[in-house]
Amino acid sequence: MTCRRHVRDMCNLGKNGCTFCIPWTWNKDAYENVMDGVHDVILENPHMKNSHRGTLATDEGSWTDKTAKAIGKDHQLCVYHKSANIMAATKGLTEGLGQEFVKEINAILYEDVSEESLQGMIDNAKHKFSTKAEKAKNFIEGIDSQQAKVCYAHVKFTFSVGHVSTQRGESQNSAIKSNGVDDVVKYLHGANLAEMHTHVDSVHRKQLRNAAELLGKLRLNGCRVSDFFKAHLDKSIRLSALNVISIERNVNGLYKVEDSDGNTNIVNLSTKIVHRGNVYTIYSCQCAFWSSRFIPCKCIVRACNVGRMKVDAIQHIHPYWHIQRHPCWGMSLDVVKLEDYNDFPFNNSPSLYVVM
Repeated sequence: MTCRRHVRDMCNLGKNGCTFCIPWTWNKDAYENVMDGVHDVILENPHMKNSHRGTLATDEGSWTDKTAKAIGKDHQLCVYHKSANIMAATKGLTEGLGQEFVKEINAILYEDVSEESLQGMIDNAKHKFSTKAEKAKNFIEGIDSQQAKVCYAHVKFTFSVGHVSTQRGESQNSAIKSNGVDDVVKYLHGANLAEMHTHVDSVHRKQLRNAAELLGKLRLNGCRVSDFFKAHLDKSIRLSALNVISIERNVNGLYKVEDSDGNTNIVNLSTKIVHRGNVYTIYSCQCAFWSSRFIPCKCIVRACNVGRMKVDAIQHIHPYWHIQRHPCWGMSLDVVKLEDYNDFPFNNSPSLYVVM
């Protein structure tokens, strides 16, 4: 059995199941001793040779900040785990105040507001609840100290594919814990290392087969991106017609876009980035939607209309979304007996060899 592992490996640390992703071959010395840029584009993640440093999404823990710093990632905390503890923090408050506390804390965590407005909301909550109950006080102070990593007002500008939780890591844990086994803890109790490896390896192979089948269907339909990407792009196209009220191109070829909510963002239709050591020219925007997803937003759609460019042109979409970059892409081509697309000679995925 030969398996070349994917460049990202799901890791589970600690008894509380703190989940995050790191490059499986990561080596501190290798990370620090590689090129600084490619074709004048600075690499923020030299190990992966990407111009984007990447994001580490974790639960809370004493190890998280140090780990994020050590591997050079943006750090985001799981808001789901934070919000799950709101009710416990109402202890000591009257029923009426408790209901207000839940409502206001959820707004602090999830509402799309400016950073200044967020701080005002936190300060108001401190004034209103901190003198009423110790748990409420500690909870609010905890959010205040971690707001840059947990509140949507901040993390909406962090690339996370739009997620505000450790959802993607937890989904893999869930697959391991429920792969045809009612109680995996009982199943593995007393198991030796080989038996545990067999169970995890079985889950791994099943996930690979499922991925290859899904990718194969996309290839049969001539798709270049996922259904998830297309659904979000369709939404952006609709919003560009409904919410964008003005657009202006400046002398540098950038577009200033204003929407009906009073937001103004700058669009660049020729942004150079590096992904896995290759240079791409993509569409980009300053807005939170693009920053958190790398999917064309309503601003980019309108700019493309004005600039007479195709918004779904594969060569201008961030390569994170190119399905050819998926490590199971080669397997999917074998499933459907079709050749790869040939318009990106360097866009084929790293090989992943697995005896199924």
